[in-house]
Amino acid sequence: MDTRFLQSLLEVIRLGSIAEAARSLNLTSAAVGQRIKTLERDLNADLLTRTGHKAVPTEACLHFLPRIQEIVRECQDLEFGWDPTGLTGVLRIGAITTALTGFIPSAIKDVRQNYPQMQIHLYPGSSKDLYRQVIDGDLDLAIIVCPPTAVDNALISEIIYYERLVFVSSDTVDTDPDRAIISEPYIAYDPSSWGGLAVQRYLDRRGLRPDTISVLDSPETIVTLVEDGLGVSILPDWHGLKAQKRNIRLASLEDLSEHRVISTIHRHGSPRTIKIDLFNRILKELVDAREKEN
Repeated sequence: MDTRFLQSLLEVIRLGSIAEAARSLNLTSAAVGQRIKTLERDLNADLLTRTGHKAVPTEACLHFLPRIQEIVRECQDLEFGWDPTGLTGVLRIGAITTALTGFIPSAIKDVRQNYPQMQIHLYPGSSKDLYRQVIDGDLDLAIIVCPPTAVDNALISEIIYYERLVFVSSDTVDTDPDRAIISEPYIAYDPSSWGGLAVQRYLDRRGLRPDTISVLDSPETIVTLVEDGLGVSILPDWHGLKAQKRNIRLASLEDLSEHRVISTIHRHGSPRTIKIDLFNRILKELVDAREKEN
């Protein structure tokens, strides 16, 4: 059985479409479809249900899926050779976008310098989406905003660092955060997102009802809108925010009890636990070093 065919099946399941998988794999739809038919013949089972342009896994496919994922992971790791430490092969990491401008680049640089047989595959996304991808086995590790409720029993969660909330404005508005929040147009960090919940709790506790003109689950985009003079906001002070700062001003809030909590999650008994533990340790060391500098 050709493992490339298994990878094609996983890509179809991930994207929900043979055509999308073909584009991702730089193949024709006919080629991907033929690979799926070959697998169905080899496994003596229908693997996909096709409805229009969509393709979803059958019950039989879901039965095979954990083993298929394991085979593909093992084959990917073998491409990098064998190392008795287990620190070789691919580690698939998902991360919220603010983390991508934070500690993750430094962590990847550390891995590259000290563990050259490891390769990091990085996938950006929202906390909720990345959380689900770890549960489904599509990611080995994710750096996300800590969920507001207890994590799934299949997962291990570790807090990595805390981000205080700050008032973000242009240079032309009132410097008092509470006054400016209710007097200026407000750009909200989406309260339905896990990160936005901390901001909403701050507003509720202070009794602030801003004139919200836009709601986004993208702190980086909010910074751009504030810089363009469209309004003010409250955001987590992520590592990398100050590096982005151009024509904006950051001000501390009077109430410092709310934070955005950043954690990592991974599955119990992951076959890549050794690599996961290494990456977690590197992240924590980077955070500790930054805190000592401050």
